[in-house]
Amino acid sequence: MILEANFTLAALLGVTRGELVNQPLTRFVLREDQDSYYRQCRHFFAADAPQVCEIRMLRKESDPFWARLEATAAVDEEGVLFCRVVVSDISEHKRVDAEKAEFEGRFRQTQKAESLGRMAGAIAHHFNNQLQAVMGNLELALDDLPPDADPVKKLKNARRAAARTAEVSKVMLTYLGQTPGEREPLDLSETCRRGLIMLRAAMPKDVVLEIDIPFPGPIVRSNVNQLQQVLTNLVTNAWEAAEGKTGNIRLAVKTVFPEAIPAERRFPAGWRPEDQAYACLEVADTCCGRCGSGYR
Repeated sequence: MILEANFTLAALLGVTRGELVNQPLTRFVLREDQDSYYRQCRHFFAADAPQVCEIRMLRKESDPFWARLEATAAVDEEGVLFCRVVVSDISEHKRVDAEKAEFEGRFRQTQKAESLGRMAGAIAHHFNNQLQAVMGNLELALDDLPPDADPVKKLKNARRAAARTAEVSKVMLTYLGQTPGEREPLDLSETCRRGLIMLRAAMPKDVVLEIDIPFPGPIVRSNVNQLQQVLTNLVTNAWEAAEGKTGNIRLAVKTVFPEAIPAERRFPAGWRPEDQAYACLEVADTCCGRCGSGYR
């Protein structure tokens, strides 16, 4: 129970002193924090030294605020135990701490991404060097064999597979920013249409591909091979989710504005849209396999 209160506390809570005296302090504590307050309250009276707790309190006709309670146990002239409590508004301090924690979290994620990027780059470089050695030895082996020798076909197949794998390592290095990829203005819709020719031929018969591609489409500055590789990966991932079951895949190209880009779909986490409009390549599926459904 509140035995006495000063004008400062009354102003902090947005009430008069008369509305405080003889009222339980829990009346001004946010319901979600009352259990925490009760646990701390037992320490207020049991400890010799001042005790501190942080809870959210209610302010009349306003939002709850963070408060710091510093309580010191004492005994009055009649030997009755009571507490002197100093209440401080620490909302601004909490806000600054939250922003600092968010910034530090983003900074750690950035450092982790940079570290992983360097490691992946080193692996891709090593991988590519080893593949070049494999391809070189295959070329030498083919030169030493007559054209009609039995192993020639197998060696050529191995060479083609190694060459395709080397292209994947180059894509990795380009993605990591360690090798430049030639970029040029491209119509996103037209680039997707050309890439779909091969995809339709390889797609399972039970999967239906729905197309929503405007013409002309948004112009992007990109690398045509990398862009078609992205399209292939997204569509392939969607049909593999079907796992032999019937499913629909919807491919759409559109222009979106910054306010239409949800925060949870932004990467990296701290990225903020700055341009007036953005090109969007969207692949959605209704399959129910490992990947589930949703946008990619």
